[in-house]
Amino acid sequence: MDTLKWLNLTPQLSDVDTWAKLWSVHDDPSPHIRCRICDGYQQLRDSSKPFVHSPNCKLMGGQSRFPWRDLLWIAGNVQEAY
Repeated sequence: MDTLKWLNLTPQLSDVDTWAKLWSVHDDPSPHIRCRICDGYQQLRDSSKPFVHSPNCKLMGGQSRFPWRDLLWIAGNVQEAY
């Protein structure tokens, strides 16, 4: 399934405000994303792999498997505010 179809099935992840409630981006010591629920993390170099949450995380599986991809899609589709 391509990214656009996937995001259309999960519109709650199609805007940066909602994404930021679930994830945080860090750059020390290397670029990585952290889950705000379970504090799991994934480095940028592993972005093509599914995100690994802690076993009890309510975001595990489903729509929160590729946060880097989602962020790139959102960033590429943000329209300038005039």
